[in-house]
Amino acid sequence: VTFTYNQGVILPALAMLANRTANQTYMDIAYRTVDGVISFMSYNGSVLHEPEGPENGTETEGCDEFWGGPCRRWAVFKGIFIRNFADFVAQMPKGERKTKYINFVLSSAESAWDHAQCPNITKSKETIDFSYDWSGKRADLVASCNGSLEMTNLMGQDIAALDLFNAAERLSVLL
Repeated sequence: VTFTYNQGVILPALAMLANRTANQTYMDIAYRTVDGVISFMSYNGSVLHEPEGPENGTETEGCDEFWGGPCRRWAVFKGIFIRNFADFVAQMPKGERKTKYINFVLSSAESAWDHAQCPNITKSKETIDFSYDWSGKRADLVASCNGSLEMTNLMGQDIAALDLFNAAERLSVLL
């Protein structure tokens, strides 16, 4: 299974190499990488998601030992991708492709805000948690927000959502 962060971490470096060497090949590699993520790791090219793993997206390896049971450590991977993707997009020249990529981040953020907020488990008005599923389409949305599970899952999901909202804010001014 390929996760989004694998593609995200190389994007800013490719843009820097392209800018420093004036070699367009690096940007072409980055564009193909991003277009692949949008094609294969998003809902209808508009909301980023992670692939479902062999156990329906729930890891088991190392989870009992380190996390106390089944976990979704990969929930934070989308945040790693989106943070690096925003760095990459900020370095891109203006044009249709840049606008397309910014709109992808904005539509993911809008969807996460509208469809991925967890039911308020703590009944606290100061707390908003987010599911790992930014589309709200997965049947296990409530399970991913279950407060009785290890909080490491929820924390990773919230970190990824914060990365998404920060990227959306950063990139929205570039339109």
